[in-house]
Amino acid sequence: MMREESVMMREEAVMMREETVMMREETVMMREETVMMREETVMMREETVMMREEAVMMREETVMMRQETVMMREEAVMMREETVMMREETVMMREETVMMREETVMMREET
Repeated sequence: MMREESVMMREEAVMMREETVMMREETVMMREETVMMREETVMMREETVMMREEAVMMREETVMMRQETVMMREEAVMMREETVMMREETVMMREETVMMREETVMMREET
């Protein structure tokens, strides 16, 4: 009777050890899964950072392009103003030429 009890107790102890081993293995697996999930989270964060940096760069490029467009428009306005001034000068020169011709005609008539 004592032997049977002793055998049963040993079997129970073995079973408990096996359960403990299984629980430890499960714990290890869960820790490994946690590590993998953390690594995935880190990778996702790095991707997010990269995407944000790309977005910032694109915005900066857009700003630069807009500034270039503004500068080009300002240059176009200046060129138009120069053209207007040149036309006005041409008109003035023509008027002067007309006046000089009229003076020449008047001088001829006087002589």
